[in-house]
Amino acid sequence: MKKLFLKNILRSKKGVTMMELIIASIVSIIVLTSLASIDYSVRLMHQNAGSESMLSVETTAILQHISRNLLLATGDANDSGIIISGGNAMSILQDQNTPPTPGDYTDDTWVYYWLNNNSIEFCEGQGTCSNLLTSLGSGSIATFNIVSQSSSDQADLDNQVQIEVCASVDPTTCTPADFTTSTLISLPSHGGPTI
Repeated sequence: MKKLFLKNILRSKKGVTMMELIIASIVSIIVLTSLASIDYSVRLMHQNAGSESMLSVETTAILQHISRNLLLATGDANDSGIIISGGNAMSILQDQNTPPTPGDYTDDTWVYYWLNNNSIEFCEGQGTCSNLLTSLGSGSIATFNIVSQSSSDQADLDNQVQIEVCASVDPTTCTPADFTTSTLISLPSHGGPTI
């Protein structure tokens, strides 16, 4: 009877033991740490995706700017009016007169693109930046490559320029670019054989 009485007393006590409290604390810490880890991973992924999206928008805008000016190039069958220097700079002869004077190159102006301090600069000038018009990119351009493509084969499109812009969140490091955009631009015909 004495044993039964002690069992009833022990069972009737309401409360939490120290061991139960420690176990509940450990389980809570594990759950909260897991949630914090998931939150950190999602935020980091969102930040990286945002950076790549901005680089994509920036490089696409640069290519559109260059494309518009390449399509304004003036020249003839012997000289397209485009000079590529070292694969990372380009001069474009443009007839910006109103009305245009296609037979007179003496009044045409040169514009120039080149990579300087991780931005592509758009300037007036031939082969050098004599007057900076605008700086393209926010200092994130790692490389700027220009290649002229031409072919004597009549089946190929002639007079094309391939432009590649590689951007990085930190272009001063030697890591590969975070985002690369390239385009192939067919130049306007300036006479000569056609397909």
